Amino acid sequence: MGFLFTYYERAKMINKSINIAISGLGSITIDEIKKRIVNSAPKYVNMNWTTLNDCNLDCILINDSFFESKHIQKIITEKKIPFLKITIKSIDKNHNDPNLFSITLNDDTPINNLIQKCINFKYNLTQPILEKFEPEVPLKSYHFFNNLYSEYCHKLTLRDQNGIVAVIDHHTHAAWSYLLRKIPRSDPSISYSDAVTADLMQISRKHQVNLENWIFELIYSSNYLLELPEESAYFKIKYWPQPLFSETKSILQLSASFILGAQISNVSEKLGIPLHIVQKYVAANQAIQNIEFISAKDAKFGTDLNAAVDTQEQSAKLSFFQKIKRKFGF
Repeated sequence: MGFLFTYYERAKMINKSINIAISGLGSITIDEIKKRIVNSAPKYVNMNWTTLNDCNLDCILINDSFFESKHIQKIITEKKIPFLKITIKSIDKNHNDPNLFSITLNDDTPINNLIQKCINFKYNLTQPILEKFEPEVPLKSYHFFNNLYSEYCHKLTLRDQNGIVAVIDHHTHAAWSYLLRKIPRSDPSISYSDAVTADLMQISRKHQVNLENWIFELIYSSNYLLELPEESAYFKIKYWPQPLFSETKSILQLSASFILGAQISNVSEKLGIPLHIVQKYVAANQAIQNIEFISAKDAKFGTDLNAAVDTQEQSAKLSFFQKIKRKFGF
C-alpha cells in the first residue's frame, strides 16, 4: 500500500517527518504498530517516535481504555491533532467507529487514514489518494517461497508493485535487498524472474545476508503477504530463526515455544502475544521450510507447567492423608 502525490507535493515532502506518540500499550504491541505505520506511510516521509509531552506532537495512538482520561483529552483538544484508539481485543470489522483500530485485524485502513490526516494537517497538502489492492488479489501461499529453491536459475529478482524488492541466490543461500528498501517488506503483488544485469546494478553486494533470514524478516515485517495458518494447528520448528531487524524478544519467546512443539492459539494465550503475530511467525517458518505439522500429543509446550501443577496437587493430597493418619493414629 502507498500514497500517490503530485510531483510538487512529493518534492515538498522530501526529508519531512511526522512526530507520533504511541501510549498505553505493551512493547510487543507497540513494535507491531510501528511496523504497520512505517509500512503504510510514504517512503519519503520519516516517522519520529516521541512522547505525549512533545510540544511538536503530530498524532497520537492510544490504548482505547485510556482514551477518556483528562490528560489525553486535553492534548487532543488543545492541539487538535489526529488520533487513533487502539485495542488488542477482537472487534467486528464493520464497526462504526473510524477512530478505533484492533491490532487483531489484518486491515490497516484506520492507520492509513490517520497518516493521511497527519500529513495533510502538518504540510497543508491536498487529499492524497490511497492506493489499495483490489479485493480479489489473494495472499500468497508459503509455497511461493518454497518454490524459489527449485528454479533452474540460481539468481532471481523479486519484484512487487513498487519495484525491485531484492535479488537472491538460492544456491548459495544469499540475498541482497534493493538499495532503497532498508527493511524488507512486500505485499501479494510479489513475483520473481531470472535476475538480469540491470537488476544487479540496483543492489549492493556488500550488504549480503542469509537468504532464509531475509525471507523470514520479509514475511514477519509485512502485513499483507502470506496466508496465515489455522490457530488450532500444532507445529514444531527445526531451528531458531534469526531475524534481521525485527524486535527479537517476542521472536525468541515464540522460538522457545515452538522448538518444543506447540499449538498456535495456546502460545498466543500463554505468552500474551497477539494471535496474528504468532500465525505470521509460523507462516514465516513455513516459507523457509523450518517447521512441520505435529499432533497434539507431540506438543511439549506447557507440559512442564502442567507437571508442576499435578505435582502440587499430589503433594496437597498426600499432606491431607498424612494429617488424617496422624490424627487417628493410623
